[in-house]
Amino acid sequence: MPEDVARLVRRYRDLLVRWPEEGLGAARPEVAGILLHRSYDIRDVLRQSEEGRRAIGALMRDDVEAVRLAAATDVLEWDPVAAEPVLEEIATGGRLALTAEVTLQLFRDGEFDVD
Repeated sequence: MPEDVARLVRRYRDLLVRWPEEGLGAARPEVAGILLHRSYDIRDVLRQSEEGRRAIGALMRDDVEAVRLAAATDVLEWDPVAAEPVLEEIATGGRLALTAEVTLQLFRDGEFDVD
């Protein structure tokens, strides 16, 4: 993996790890929004290359639920067969279950837009 992709993936993951703890967990939606928007900027760069898409896909196996959720949501765009089971597992329970469930429903209804 090129160094620039590896660096971006580390930053992307760090933002996603912080998102539920510093934003949602602290009931600070403004912080959650800032972290997510920064992760979206990085995601937009990563998904432009095959290496970046592979790196995002690998994060669907991360041990942090928020990272798996974001990665699977992104991967829906180019590999829904791989992403749907990850979202289905998250939707079975936990802190981000509703987000995963809504994401799947929107995707299956043809109303999902990663942007």
